[in-house]
Amino acid sequence: MVHLFAYLVSIEQYADPEWPIVKGADRDTSRTVTYLNKLEVPQENVLVLTGQSATREAIITKFQEHLINNPKIKRGDPILFHFSGHGSRRAAPKGWKVIEEEEEEEEELRRQVEMIIPWDEGVEDRTGRKICGIPDRTIGALLSKVAKLHGDNITVVLDCCHSGHGTRGGNDSATKFFEEYSARGVDPLRTTPLREDIDQNILAEDLSSPKSFRRGGFSQSHGGNHVLMAACGQKESAMGNKNGGLLTTYWLDALQRDIYPRTYAELMKYVDKQLEPLRLKHPQFINQHPQCEGVVRDRLVFEETMMSSDFFPAERRKDLGENIVRIEAGEVQGIQQGTLFELHEMDNRLQSQRTMGSATAIEVNAADCIAEFAEGIVFDGSKCTALVLQHRYHLKYSVDDATQTSPAAKKTLALLRKSLSKTQPNVSSLAEEVPHGEAVDLVIKIDSSGEVILDRRDSFLRTLKTDPPRIQPDEMETANFPYILNAIARFNMHLALTNPKHPLIDNIEFSFHRLEQSGKIEEWDDDDPLLEPAEKIPFVDDEARFVQRDDDRYAFILDNKHPTPLYPYLVYFDPTTYEIATWYTPFEAQKATLPAAQSLQIGASPEHQGSFQFFLPEGAELDTSFIKLVVLDSISKMDFMNQRPVLGMDEDGESIVKKGAQHRAGGQGAQTKGRWDSIIRKLTVTRQ
Repeated sequence: MVHLFAYLVSIEQYADPEWPIVKGADRDTSRTVTYLNKLEVPQENVLVLTGQSATREAIITKFQEHLINNPKIKRGDPILFHFSGHGSRRAAPKGWKVIEEEEEEEEELRRQVEMIIPWDEGVEDRTGRKICGIPDRTIGALLSKVAKLHGDNITVVLDCCHSGHGTRGGNDSATKFFEEYSARGVDPLRTTPLREDIDQNILAEDLSSPKSFRRGGFSQSHGGNHVLMAACGQKESAMGNKNGGLLTTYWLDALQRDIYPRTYAELMKYVDKQLEPLRLKHPQFINQHPQCEGVVRDRLVFEETMMSSDFFPAERRKDLGENIVRIEAGEVQGIQQGTLFELHEMDNRLQSQRTMGSATAIEVNAADCIAEFAEGIVFDGSKCTALVLQHRYHLKYSVDDATQTSPAAKKTLALLRKSLSKTQPNVSSLAEEVPHGEAVDLVIKIDSSGEVILDRRDSFLRTLKTDPPRIQPDEMETANFPYILNAIARFNMHLALTNPKHPLIDNIEFSFHRLEQSGKIEEWDDDDPLLEPAEKIPFVDDEARFVQRDDDRYAFILDNKHPTPLYPYLVYFDPTTYEIATWYTPFEAQKATLPAAQSLQIGASPEHQGSFQFFLPEGAELDTSFIKLVVLDSISKMDFMNQRPVLGMDEDGESIVKKGAQHRAGGQGAQTKGRWDSIIRKLTVTRQ
């Protein structure tokens, strides 16, 4: 039984009889219910709204009742919202700040937000006003409330389009095609305008945050609190037939296949692959490319957290030897000859694992390794996962426990020792305490007020001019020091890890640029495509220094002078919070995005639409972070490196230490033998 909560909405025929029928919309809902029944999801956890029951008021009210104000939902329970019907766009109400779409000829289409269309769109309400669609910001605000109460294990499937550009055409081939298929979108000019006060009670909190001032679009409406599976891109049409929407059809098919690892990103790759024959057969009419959005798209489907950072996909290889497995982790992941792994079975429906035995790396390549497993291990199939047991890096630390003798310092020391005594699996092996005074990577100091100061001594961080991380006395009761030290060890290892042979970097130019406006906009946007490189900010002694300006946006440009096409990955390291975030990966393209003798712009470009911003912490005069460019000559998913902040404040201003943050990291992977290299640069933003 899976303790999942689902809210499914489908609309085939609308109140307006002139609107086209959405073929297969109700079929999407019924087949999704059948799949959930196979998972043994309790019937009371699944709410279905179809046809004329799916009014605007009902969709929102039931959303609030079933997914927000539902006392049965426990934090971390998987939550699914699925919509099949028409989508469209509409001009943003006055006061909503969005980018103007310069390429649109119609003036009204230049300031757009996306909508899902309820059954009663265009019908007059009790006050005589026409009912409009439900804009992306309303859905985003509702999802934010779900995430705040129940966690971010949220899946959103939108089997509709939002361009409104799908038309029947007039030739015979079009007539024949649309006898079988229908587009799931309506002309924006036929929809009811959005009022200035629309959903004011829902949006009041969301609109007070600058993060809500975005380019209209469901893919930009979440800020990381859910995974979005959208049927198509912004300027494409979602299609369906009597059997259901193409997205839902292949999404449900993927869910029931042996796809490994079973992450949202991998399943969406399968969906897109199934659509390719239809795109080739009907190039005039089927142009949809499903989208998978969200910072946690590499987590396992319907799982609360992503696969542990130390788990890697593995496959038995009898062609290489009777006791051989190929593990998708290599030098770039910190693996070396002799690294010890623990093999686990993988239940492809849920993340339930059984320990099988151990394996040792005997051959290590750039992004994978060959390991020999012990006698007696029994495989059920050929695939499993591999957990790293022996890490390449150990954090040496000491505790300066004699400097301060105040009551507050003594209390903090007692809490520190209590926390350090609670060792955890696969954590204690990363951090080793040595007597104070010896050479270490980190010194834990306590001042007279009871505040903990993390004095960094490792080669990368000891020269930083920024204030060291601190843990306040009121955070000590909940501070999990084995976990914090483990995160620091991972951070230091992945930041420092390089290939001493440097086979690729000498032929790559890596530059950092401030962007300037190249089109008319009302306000800067997190994913602004209307920017172009302006000032080149030089790296002096591997550091770029620049002054903080709230409106400034930045991008990175890579120039490949190597004769080999390369796969670049851009990873951000924040030494204040110990966050690691993958900023760019060629994973979606599934090809070398840095071709030989060509350049790649990461930020405000077709390859990476979002530009970058940098801000100073409150009260700080400067702040330094690191950016690491990793390049390979074969593809390798690098999200395994990701690590959420372990110190500081979260987006709501709450202490991460007090919340007892748990480590979450992305899925892992590597594909083939090959070469790898890296460049590490400092980015220092200053007040003046």
